[in-house]
Amino acid sequence: MTTADAGEAAFRPYFEILRLKAADLPGIAVKWSLDFPKSALAFESVKVGRFQLKGWALEDRGEQVHVALRSAGLTRCYPLNADRPDVIKHVLAAEPVGHPRLMCGFNLNFPVAPEIEFGFEIDARFVWLLKLRLVDAAIG
Repeated sequence: MTTADAGEAAFRPYFEILRLKAADLPGIAVKWSLDFPKSALAFESVKVGRFQLKGWALEDRGEQVHVALRSAGLTRCYPLNADRPDVIKHVLAAEPVGHPRLMCGFNLNFPVAPEIEFGFEIDARFVWLLKLRLVDAAIG
């Protein structure tokens, strides 16, 4: 650490996660979890301009679910891309091996933006659940 650095606080970025009042989608019920990031959890990947989003989603009737992200007026949708045997076993109380809904997880990598809305697209309809707001916190 140089003398110039000694008086300066270090900054560790993190996402503040705010729950949005979700719009009801008639006939659609989604069980879901955002595993990462967690609110107020600082992480190094933000420094390199990207962040990882991990979790899972299951629609009760088995409809196809896409992760939806909205930032700066642009909405993007991504298919579920990760097998989650733990979710099938614990949420559906079913044997995961060969289960048709095994790929119910997501593990996605995105460019960092100051604010991102997170939700799902199901049957061409959107439900917005969370707002992730980037915060720089002084430490040290």
